[in-house]
Formats: sequence, C-alpha cells, structure tokens
Amino acid sequence: MKRFLTLILIGALSLGTTSCFQIMNYLQFNKDGSLDVTWRFTISRSLANASEESNKSDGKNFEAEMAEGRKEIEEQLKDRVEDLKVDVISTEYDAGMMIRFKVPDIQKMPDLSKRVGDDNLPAFPVYDPNTHTLRVTFEQDEDSKTPEDTPASPDQPETSADSGASDDTESGDEMGKELAQMILSSARYQVFISGEVPVKASARGSEEKEIEIVKLGNSYLIDYPFMSSVVAEEQDIELIIQLKK
Repeated sequence: MKRFLTLILIGALSLGTTSCFQIMNYLQFNKDGSLDVTWRFTISRSLANASEESNKSDGKNFEAEMAEGRKEIEEQLKDRVEDLKVDVISTEYDAGMMIRFKVPDIQKMPDLSKRVGDDNLPAFPVYDPNTHTLRVTFEQDEDSKTPEDTPASPDQPETSADSGASDDTESGDEMGKELAQMILSSARYQVFISGEVPVKASARGSEEKEIEIVKLGNSYLIDYPFMSSVVAEEQDIELIIQLKK
C-alpha cells in the first residue's frame, strides 16, 4: 500500500494542491463480541488524474494500481477475517478503495499490522484485548527520508560564493518543507467508533501528543493529520486510542 501513497504524494506536491487524501475507518463494536470494520481510502479525481500524468512512463494508471492492490489485499486478508469485500472507488469526484470485513471475536482479532510475505497491508486499527486499546502504526518510508548532506572535500574548501549558494539552497529547502507540511496536513486519518467509548487518543513518536475526540451522537470521531506528523517526525508514529474499561 505504501507505493500507492507515494504515488499520490508525488501528484499532490507537483500540483501544489491542498486537497490531498483521506483514510476513514468505521469500527462497529457489536454486543455479541464481534467487530465490523470499514476502511475507506479516497483522493479527488483530479489528483488521481494528475498522478497518472506524472507516472505515464510506468505504463499504469491509478485505477489499475488500485485494482492490483485490491487483489493483493484480498489475498492477504481472506483467511484472517470474515465477510471480506474489497471495492475500487471510481466516481466523477473521487477515486480510491473501500475494504469491509468482520472480526467474529474481538478477543481474538488478528494483528492486521503484520503482513504475509512481502505485501504491505493498509494501516488498520488493531484491537488489544489486554489493554482495551486500538493501535495504528504509521511506518516511515525509508525511501522518503532526506539523505545526509555530503561534507565538502578537504581539497576543495568552500568559497564565499559557495557559501551564499548554500544559504539560498537551505532557505529554499526550509520553504519547501513548510509548503509540504501545509499540503500534507490535509491528509487525514479518521476513526469513527460506535459501540465503545474512547476516553483518550494520542500519537506517539519522539513525544506523545493528545488527539481530540469528537462525540457525534452515539459515535465518536478521532481525526488525525497523520502524514504531516510522519514526515515531521521522520520516524514511525503510533496512534493509540484507549477505550473505556
């Protein structure tokens, strides 16, 4: 799934758009101890088209990538959950994927953060019955990390002109980072919870940051700008949702 997100980010940054993408989870905790999960990933149709334009040389369009991803996810999840349905979303306004399944016994929920073979699974919330928490891990993509600057050769001392150019480059890099941060802040990871009451949500990276919980009737929403946090931290981030005991 990482390669899909990378494809989308390239398109978003090249367009300078603030309309990025959204991952929505709906978790229905049932009285019989089961859990119904809906995971929905969407981007705007214009952004999907832009991603296709920027990756024409690969010979694949966005919907072909989604269709390929659907087959991989079906293969990964078919023996781990029940009532599995994976659909590619393609409308006039949106493109993406929706995954629905049932976990028959929440006390025996499989660890969907793990993968079989080399295929990555999407970031599903995983329930821990020992702590009565939901946990989502957002992995830092090693390929997206900025390489360390190469030091100047001792045989080629830095000149004043080189220093000025370096200052301009650093200034441009900072502006680029700020712009990317603004764009990525619109990439949301949303968790809707029904049937249980979340009492605390926090993101843990280099430090712990509390995330707001919004009550919506009998349901609850945790809305987390995950991409901006992952890029800023340059390390894996865990979103932890504590449920009422």
